[in-house]
Amino acid sequence: MTHAVNDEEIRSLAFLGPDGSYSQIAAKKNFPEAEGIACSSFIEAFKALDSGRADAALLPVENVSQGPVAQTLDLLFEFKRRIFIVDSLCFPIQHCLGAPKTTGADAKTGDSPDSPIEIFSHEQPLRQCARFLDTKFPDAIRSPMLSTSAAAQHVAQSGNPHARAIAAEETLLQYGLEVVEHEISDDPKNQTRFLLLKRGDAHEEIDAAQQLVGEVNTYVTSIV
Repeated sequence: MTHAVNDEEIRSLAFLGPDGSYSQIAAKKNFPEAEGIACSSFIEAFKALDSGRADAALLPVENVSQGPVAQTLDLLFEFKRRIFIVDSLCFPIQHCLGAPKTTGADAKTGDSPDSPIEIFSHEQPLRQCARFLDTKFPDAIRSPMLSTSAAAQHVAQSGNPHARAIAAEETLLQYGLEVVEHEISDDPKNQTRFLLLKRGDAHEEIDAAQQLVGEVNTYVTSIV
């Protein structure tokens, strides 16, 4: 990614957490020197940026298969004239299915004599893996959470052998889960566009930077 802003200007970067989210993975890859600020919600990330606690924020705005991320678009409208798009990047998304390590052979099939399988993830991955879930886990309960890392953390801490999480492989391993299925996205070329956001008074060349992501601005403007 060629950044429209100097990386040295970004000492702290807000992202949707907790640790292990796709937002954090993208942030670490593209801004390895920035201090990460994990936020529990989209609004918290915007507020961290608006208050000056973070120099910038990196948040998902659209997925190639599932379209816009409504929370980001709504907040861009709410914080207009204070927070601006200064860059964008597309990041490959490879979802995997994780289960507690004590689950055993039923982890892949979804068969459970005692309790139905419940699959946790952010609402976008649950939709992005719908074909896989319909085939392998047609009777499973699908429970949306604030992020994929929050889902992995929840399954790891729940002690429920019938719980599953959809997240990146490194995230599942980070939280001590067993990866029982790899690359389960319906679209093998699945990717998400992230927006790099900054406060309007913190960057003197906002207009020039936004021209580099004009297609994103046009898209966002048409939605909000």
